[in-house]
Amino acid sequence: MTVYKWYNSNELSEKLYQEGVSIPWSYDIVKDVNVDKTKKGWKEFGNLLKISALPAVGIASDRTGETSLSNMFVNDVWNGNAKIDDILSKWTKVSNDGISKYLSTHPDYDGSIRIIRDWDISR
Repeated sequence: MTVYKWYNSNELSEKLYQEGVSIPWSYDIVKDVNVDKTKKGWKEFGNLLKISALPAVGIASDRTGETSLSNMFVNDVWNGNAKIDDILSKWTKVSNDGISKYLSTHPDYDGSIRIIRDWDISR
């Protein structure tokens, strides 16, 4: 447990960031860390954390047999066969149906802990 705590510590995250090895999950960890000027763009890249948010952990879902969102983009949007809004609407339905399917076979599952009511993706 001691090694686990050290490996996940802010101190190690700061050191790895300062050495140009890793970007931590939170801007607060690195906002005051000085970065060697030889790592061109590293500090600026780290500053993107100010406007970034971790995605919420997904709720359990059964989307067996469905095309993934990334494949929909490659096969339809990038090829000009569909608009992004249409793909996102389709994916929303696939996801919601997948959640319903999962809940029908796992009635004891409680996904409410995965819902972040005040989730805000605006900048």
